[in-house]
Amino acid sequence: MVDVPTFDHGADAIPYRRSPCRSCPWAVRNAELYRYGAISAYLIGIGEHTVLGADAVGCHAGERTPVELCAGWLQVEGAEHSSVREALADGRLPAGALRPRASGPQLFSSRLEMLDAHAATNRRALANEDDPRGEDED
Repeated sequence: MVDVPTFDHGADAIPYRRSPCRSCPWAVRNAELYRYGAISAYLIGIGEHTVLGADAVGCHAGERTPVELCAGWLQVEGAEHSSVREALADGRLPAGALRPRASGPQLFSSRLEMLDAHAATNRRALANEDDPRGEDED
């Protein structure tokens, strides 16, 4: 069962998530909850499976093909994406796709902020793995 509603209105509509999924990397709360190693490469790879192509970002939890556009990405960066602007202009994507829902999570303000937060979490996790104080003694 999919936990986040999607949008679909017609054969030409672009599938997208209306709200960020629970583990959305664009949600501030998730930088400490999940470890997203190599997230930049992942974001590019998942975009290849969307209607808009590799420079778009699909939902990593998507179970449909094509992968729905990520709600977090649409709300943070969508307005800057030329294919998103074209889809808005020709009615394949509604303007509401770019507006955060009142009940939605706080999102990072930019891709750079999101990537920095996840990188910091990964660095801390790796440092803790290398910490000899956490190892059992013989």
